[in-house]
Amino acid sequence: MNILTFFTMYYFVYETILSYGTDDKLLFKTISSICFLLCGIFSFKKSPKTKKYSLLILIGLFLGLVGDVVLSSPNIKNYFLIGASSFAIGHIFYILAFLSITSFYIRDVIISLIGSYGVYFIFSNILNAGDNIIIFCVYSFIIFFMTLQSLHLFKFRKTNKLFCFLAILGSILFILSDIVLSFEISLPYPQAFLSMINLSLYYTAQGLIALSLSCTNSLSSSNKSNNTSNK
Repeated sequence: MNILTFFTMYYFVYETILSYGTDDKLLFKTISSICFLLCGIFSFKKSPKTKKYSLLILIGLFLGLVGDVVLSSPNIKNYFLIGASSFAIGHIFYILAFLSITSFYIRDVIISLIGSYGVYFIFSNILNAGDNIIIFCVYSFIIFFMTLQSLHLFKFRKTNKLFCFLAILGSILFILSDIVLSFEISLPYPQAFLSMINLSLYYTAQGLIALSLSCTNSLSSSNKSNNTSNK
């Protein structure tokens, strides 16, 4: 059922792309987002042993759904701030999920800070982020850190290759979709092509992360290293 829901999501993503600039876009985008949440729920039912990890991921998926709806509803007051905050908190839940089965490294924080400074430089000197530049910087720090944290899941490559592939690729596609989205938002005129790329990358990312819940039974928090921020 999770696989069926995953591919059903792509049908509605396709309809979302076709409805660019119309009132139907919100409907199709909302259904697409509901699909990746359902995919996560169905995947969890197939592999229910790692409840803490899966619950954190499911909360992140739900917040992604909320963010999608809000960002597509400019009639909502402060819709950009609310939508971006929903996504950011969702990413934090992904980070907590990854940390529940891996280790924390201070170098990931440092690299993420450097990356977010790079975002600040680009948006303050090249692109026009306007009053949203602080939001972009905070969000970029979180997404950089989430992606780096996901790379530590590579330690499961020998015992659970499929989980490793789905979770890491999903996280990488997430940051790529956000890069495309940042350009789409900053340009002074609509870009249907950028929107198509962003939606394709974003929904694939969420879908892969959701599917990864179907192969988590072999994971255990006992695999977590005792090493902390001194690394």
